[in-house]
Amino acid sequence: MSVQQGESYADVITTSGIAATIGRVVIGAVLLLVPGTLAAAAVANPTLARFIRLDASQGLSQDSALAMAQDRHRFIWIGTQAGLNRFDGQQVKVFLADPGKPGGLLSSWVTSLAFDREQRLWVGTQRGLQRYIEHSDTFQRYPLSQDDANGDTVYTLYLDDEGGLWVGSDAGLSRYDPNTDSFTTYSITGEAAADFGPGQVRAISRRGDDVWLGTTAGLYRFRLSTQDFAAEPAFGTSAINAVRFDASGRLWVGTDQRGLFHWVPGSDPIAIALPHPRVHALYIDHDGDLWIGGELAAYRLRSSRREPPDIESYAHRPRDPFSPGRGRVPSFMEAADGSFWIGSWDGGASWTDPQFSRVNSLTTDNDGLLPLRDPRVLAVAAEDKAFWLGTGDGVAHYDPVSGQIEPLNATQGLLVFTLLATPDALWIGTDLGIYRYDRQTGQLDKQHFHPELENVRIRRMMIDGDRLWVFAELVGLHVVSLQRGESIARHRFVGNVYFIDLLDETRVLATASDGLHWFQR
Repeated sequence: MSVQQGESYADVITTSGIAATIGRVVIGAVLLLVPGTLAAAAVANPTLARFIRLDASQGLSQDSALAMAQDRHRFIWIGTQAGLNRFDGQQVKVFLADPGKPGGLLSSWVTSLAFDREQRLWVGTQRGLQRYIEHSDTFQRYPLSQDDANGDTVYTLYLDDEGGLWVGSDAGLSRYDPNTDSFTTYSITGEAAADFGPGQVRAISRRGDDVWLGTTAGLYRFRLSTQDFAAEPAFGTSAINAVRFDASGRLWVGTDQRGLFHWVPGSDPIAIALPHPRVHALYIDHDGDLWIGGELAAYRLRSSRREPPDIESYAHRPRDPFSPGRGRVPSFMEAADGSFWIGSWDGGASWTDPQFSRVNSLTTDNDGLLPLRDPRVLAVAAEDKAFWLGTGDGVAHYDPVSGQIEPLNATQGLLVFTLLATPDALWIGTDLGIYRYDRQTGQLDKQHFHPELENVRIRRMMIDGDRLWVFAELVGLHVVSLQRGESIARHRFVGNVYFIDLLDETRVLATASDGLHWFQR
């Protein structure tokens, strides 16, 4: 790839506020607290995707987005600690608790939301389960147990692949029966009940005949055919906040204090290292990627199944209004338009447009993550999967895989307008002429090919075998023999050159402010 092709990236990379190239650093070892294997994971520096926030300042009833769901009208429903919200893309309608009013919301603390196959909205609250009646704007209550007079707290709602609606609550595990328009609650009995005690069902995931439950007393299996429960000893009595099967049949388990695991029943769990051991939510998007709601950030594990896994981090940055909201992450949602939503405990709901999330913004101050000495990126040279960046204060090497930028200290102070990367050298066009950086020795040398190329702005360069084509401002074209170390041909014109490349085997093409030029090689 020529330098000019690489330079087409420059306008993208300097776009303010839009971001998403991934950086990764290796997190240190984590203590494995249950039997199993520790998988070393590469966890990203915060990914700089552009997010739009919806919080109390835009009409949300409260800044905690505990649950999210989208209806057939593409309205977004958001459950908070202080009301149920419906966002139509422009404004928010808030439903608050009104227990004394027939059809009112039982509690303003909304814990979970789900749409069934008939596109009916189910609302889990701290005081029970309700279904939203769209035509009357009211809510119908559904008791989950005989002792549900004051309402059992609902922790999770889960729609399985067969369309079955499951509820996890203080009452245990419940399943909706559409024939009777009521719920059947299954009580944990026998040996499985010994350690369960007053446990709560906080997460549900089904595969085949087995329904797996994340509870405050560990991982449990409920078998539909026999309707019996069994505790899974692999996780002991660790509190589990989230469970989710992926397409390969692995069960992902997010614990309250021991981190994230993936597990195939009958084998040892494998731990995935995260910066914080508390996992609040798990979600699998249409690409099969796993989203992890953490204590301080959201994480994304790509479905490529590389070992060790690569994990992207999406964290709040106080000085970046386009970062996700602050606090723990209890909810995720993928909308019909492809946007992805992240719910936070203290920062409302944030969503990102996938068309924008492929672009990164590298500046002098991204909370210290991407340290460019000067924000003016005037030239880019691409090689393999990395980039050389020419800035107003020297050259930097950017590796999008590791997310790291390393300034080339020898070039500090140079105002760089163009770059060429070759296997043995980096050619640097500046406002003071041409420099060559030896990639083996680290030596930087000023080049003296011709007096006209001294102390002048070098706008474009191209390597053509042994020849270096150089366009200098107010000077024109020089063709330099690298073997002889001198200019062997020149052509004067005053236009600014924007692009140069080989047109064919005999000609070089250049576009300039005064027209199109081509030269014999």
